[in-house]
Amino acid sequence: EDFRWSFTIKAPGISSFSLGKSGYNNPDYGLQDISPEEFFILSFQQPMDQASLEANLTLTSQNGENVPLLYDWQVEDTSLIFTPTVRLALGTTYYLSVNPAAQSANGGGLREGLDWSFTTIPYPAILWTQPSDGVTDWMDSSFSIKFASPIRLDSLKDKVIFNPAPESDPQWNYNDWDWSIYYYGILQPSTSYEVRILPGIEDLYGNQITTEMVVRFITGPLTPNASLVMPYTPALYRVGGSQQFYVGYQNITSLDLRLYRLSPDKMNSTYDYTPPGTDLVWSSERSISG
Repeated sequence: EDFRWSFTIKAPGISSFSLGKSGYNNPDYGLQDISPEEFFILSFQQPMDQASLEANLTLTSQNGENVPLLYDWQVEDTSLIFTPTVRLALGTTYYLSVNPAAQSANGGGLREGLDWSFTTIPYPAILWTQPSDGVTDWMDSSFSIKFASPIRLDSLKDKVIFNPAPESDPQWNYNDWDWSIYYYGILQPSTSYEVRILPGIEDLYGNQITTEMVVRFITGPLTPNASLVMPYTPALYRVGGSQQFYVGYQNITSLDLRLYRLSPDKMNSTYDYTPPGTDLVWSSERSISG
């Protein structure tokens, strides 16, 4: 009896697509805030015909302009790194296409092509500040600025002016991930501020913010509070010795102090026990400031 066997040769395909600079692997369609200096990596399941793939690979701007590319084939023609030979325009959408007609080294088109789009980072701008202009009860000592794109830190020098000026040099931190700068411990309570953000702040490519922003706001008062400044465990006093105890407070004008007698059986319930008025030993009302 004759023996018959059949098989199908697997069609060439794209195994992965990634962005070399930002590190995205198989990124979502329409990705935002891509670097204008990005480069791209295609990996294939079989060796590809270089000339055929390059002829069927295009990168086009939203205006229909083709972006010239530099090709670097690796791993026996199964991996291609391609890089724009010009810096991409800011705030522009680009379309990347791999036509499935591209041939492998042994013939046969791709099982499936690739269509993907992305948008480059915008021109430098200030998106918002915290607090924003007009706030009248900012309850924090910090001030932050969110930028639309990465900035050159040296271009920030002397561009953010606080009035009244801080008592010492501002402490700050710049976040590379969301392009924001955070000034901490800089604002005083119950104070009217004007912050001027001057033009001249630059992105990484020399583009400048050309307009000034002025932010005016008022910080809120410190939260009123008072508490005993005493040991966590019960304090021991000697008969005839010092009878002092201490209270810490802020932003209050008076204190009502009361000392109650506490029996031994109530020692373990001090946090949820309210003594009766008959156990009152001493009381004092003090007018204070601060």
